[in-house]
Amino acid sequence: MAVLGRIEAVLGPTNTGKTHYAIERMLAYRSGVIGLPLRLLAREVYDKIVALRGPSVVALVTGEERIVPERTQYWVCTVEAMPEGIGAEFVAIDEIQLCADPERGHVFTDRLLRARGLKETLFLGADTMRAAIAALVPRVTFSRRERMSELTYVGAKKLSRMPARAAIVGFSVENVYAIAELLRRQKGGAAVVMGALSPRTRNAQVELYQNGDVDYLVATDAIGMGLNLDIKHVAFSTLSKFDGRRMRSLQPNELAQIAGRAGRHLENGTFGVTGEARPLSDEVAEAIMSNQFLPVRKLHWRNSRLEFGTVRRLIQSLEQQTIDDWLTRARDADDLMALKTLAEIPAIRDQATSGPAVQLLWDVCRIPDFRGISHAEHASLLETIFGYLHDLRRIPDDWMAAQVKRIDRTEGDIDTLSKRLSYIRTWTYVAQRNGWLDDESHWRGVTRSVEDRLSDALHDRLTQRFVDRRTSVLLRRLKQKESLVAEVNDIGEVTVEGQFIGKLEGFRFIQDKAASADEAKTLRQASLQALAPHFHLRADRFYNAPDTEIDFTEQGGLMWGEHAVGKLVAGQEALKPQVQAFVDDEAGADVVQKVERRLQHFIDRKIASLFEPLIALQRDETLTGLARGFAFRMVEANGILRREEVAGEVKALDQDARGSLRKHGIRFGQFTIFLPLLLKPAPTRLRLVLWSLKQNLDEFPESPPPGLVTIPVMTGLPTGYHTMSGYRAAGERAIRIDMLERLADLLRSKDTRGGFESTADMLSITGMTLEQFAALMQGLGYQSIRGERQKVKPAPSTATPLAAESDSAEADVADSQKDADEAPKAESDAEATPLEGSTPEAVAIETSEASEASEASEASEASEASEVVAATVADDAAPTAAAAQASEIEVFYTFSWVPRAKSRSGASDQARGTGQKERTRGGNKSGKSAEGRGDGKPRGKRAQKSSDAKPAHAKPAKVERIDPDNPFAAALMGLRNKT
Repeated sequence: MAVLGRIEAVLGPTNTGKTHYAIERMLAYRSGVIGLPLRLLAREVYDKIVALRGPSVVALVTGEERIVPERTQYWVCTVEAMPEGIGAEFVAIDEIQLCADPERGHVFTDRLLRARGLKETLFLGADTMRAAIAALVPRVTFSRRERMSELTYVGAKKLSRMPARAAIVGFSVENVYAIAELLRRQKGGAAVVMGALSPRTRNAQVELYQNGDVDYLVATDAIGMGLNLDIKHVAFSTLSKFDGRRMRSLQPNELAQIAGRAGRHLENGTFGVTGEARPLSDEVAEAIMSNQFLPVRKLHWRNSRLEFGTVRRLIQSLEQQTIDDWLTRARDADDLMALKTLAEIPAIRDQATSGPAVQLLWDVCRIPDFRGISHAEHASLLETIFGYLHDLRRIPDDWMAAQVKRIDRTEGDIDTLSKRLSYIRTWTYVAQRNGWLDDESHWRGVTRSVEDRLSDALHDRLTQRFVDRRTSVLLRRLKQKESLVAEVNDIGEVTVEGQFIGKLEGFRFIQDKAASADEAKTLRQASLQALAPHFHLRADRFYNAPDTEIDFTEQGGLMWGEHAVGKLVAGQEALKPQVQAFVDDEAGADVVQKVERRLQHFIDRKIASLFEPLIALQRDETLTGLARGFAFRMVEANGILRREEVAGEVKALDQDARGSLRKHGIRFGQFTIFLPLLLKPAPTRLRLVLWSLKQNLDEFPESPPPGLVTIPVMTGLPTGYHTMSGYRAAGERAIRIDMLERLADLLRSKDTRGGFESTADMLSITGMTLEQFAALMQGLGYQSIRGERQKVKPAPSTATPLAAESDSAEADVADSQKDADEAPKAESDAEATPLEGSTPEAVAIETSEASEASEASEASEASEASEVVAATVADDAAPTAAAAQASEIEVFYTFSWVPRAKSRSGASDQARGTGQKERTRGGNKSGKSAEGRGDGKPRGKRAQKSSDAKPAHAKPAKVERIDPDNPFAAALMGLRNKT
């Protein structure tokens, strides 16, 4: 192109306003073209000019994007896409020092040598190009522009100490992602800028940085090419990069190009290193700060006068050498390598035999390898495209649609979306070529839409992975020292400035568990500052909450709703535990005191309510002497004492003292002295907690399920647990102490020395089978002897049901009155006699409060039910009674008291365990009765004694009422009604 106008080279370091100057000069003319090194920078300049002159006169042309209005006056292009021969008055080439770049240098050199404006031509770049431009461009004038601000080297800085508004530079995707991930954890996140990003993604990422959502930018050397950002510090994470062929160290002028991004306009900037990068030498650092570098001596060049006669001649023209000392032939670029590969394919050689065909082949070979899969894969794609264009003159729409459809998917991670973006760039480039598609406008729109969708998706993934908006927002507000606004919803979720940071559980803030360790400090600092007023409001609401909203757990915890707000700790007295509130220190002492006062009020009222009989006993000042001392023992034991532990004290109490204690509900049982009202589930649960506190247990045992008469005896439980639970351990099971006393009432009338059998009442009270009852009796100190015999059915009753029931009722009244009259005397006798270890005669006469009239009537119910069932079954089975009597064998147990004899080691027989004795009377294997020789007749003195004893299954003289505690009560009542 002939030189028609002024040529000027505006040289200088970064931040001198060279690009801005070129834009002003271009807009001073009616038309102009500006060539820029990056698609991203071209888009930035395009947006600026559109803002000044409107979109109708500004064109944007890059390899993958083409916006050309009908009245275009100004062209903003990448250097490779600059139009030629349009007669523009102004032409500018930015970053002209890239003439020395091994990859793209030949393109910039070609523009330096041939691109000219009709009235003005500008070359913008570094001072290192002065000598080369002077030698190669006649009539050029130079002007130097000085940097507007100072640039200072500050050495190495850890990433954790990186100042805000900093850019960290890496030279590989992996390096960039690793740095961004670390910044997310430590600083709240970072924006990511790479040359491979689409303009849409890049702009969205830059916006995150520019508007302050993040304070850090992680980028490749793409930021060194004119991207104007608000950067105060630039840190190099490495000082070497892969240039497409090999790893090499960055030259000082390359470092300066990137470091110069720090400090824009009049604001000074700094640069340094971080991570594994070694500190810069003093010479290199000084060269960057003073912008003093070795001048460029060689420019990469490739012949632009191509010959399209044959493929061979085209290759030869591309490989032509230069004789200019300032120029050196560029190494084979991707397009030339692709041409050589396709030239080896016979089919291609047969097709590319004319000038237009060879030129078409060259145009196809210039499609950039955006995908970067492999050279062979790229050549295969080019072969297909050339085949369609040569044979069909067009790329088929269905084939194009299939290629685009495979890419048009927005799911996947960052790497997947990045690959799809690189793939769609190939088809965007194809769509921009004139005459390659039937409907170029349609495919340009389609590929642009796909690229936009993928760009948005990639931006979202980058933001999700590398930006913690919560931490970044909170850090920014904390640095600005502004008051943070916290909100707590109904379920305790805490948001500060709209960001979820955790939950308020009671009066303790629980940080979001998804936050990393690096984020924890920031979250807690921001949350506690913002939550201070909420702690006071919540404390007021808690103080005025009713007791129904507060509860205690079996481990001594104190709950407000579903949140723990404190715990119980042992106090000086058993019934006066203290509380410890769970309140964050940052809430303040006032909140702690208010919560503790409310919790103390709650537990004091709970104890007063559930332990009312015990509290009344403690406060009764009319009790004196031994009675007052015994009351103190009951309070200390939480209302339950094993009788053997206080046998001497009980014996010392006279009848008046016992009566005064009995007025408070104390029941003097044969095995336990207790307050029946405290055996209910709620007092039992609280009693176990208070006892566990007093015992200083690390883990509190749980209370038994309510409503069970017996429970299994578990190992590993602390001593005294069963007593505090309201049970007494007896062998492998423990029986509830009130039911044990009812059983003791039934045992008093039995011959414990000669032996006795269990009755239906005994089994009903305990809710056990015969075998289970035998094991229980062994645990209580009795010997059980197992036997078998023929089952004898009782004779049918001749009395009418009504008459029997009437007799039973009269007998019940009489018996109840008799029991009531004799209870004090019987209790006195029982309390004056030792319990376990005493003689059988003593045990036989022991009695307790359980012999009162109400309990005597309850105990008779099981006997009555047993008789009704027996009578009904006997009537229904009358036809087969004789056969059943002759064949049925029943198992029975004989129980007798075994005094606890001391062994040599001092242990009792009961502690060692008393085994059941299996016996078949007579010991014969034929199953004959031991009381006779198979005929059921008793023989000898032992047989006579056995026959005199009343068998367990014999019918009593009176019919008693059914025990409502019997688990079979409903069935027994139904059977009685049938009779």
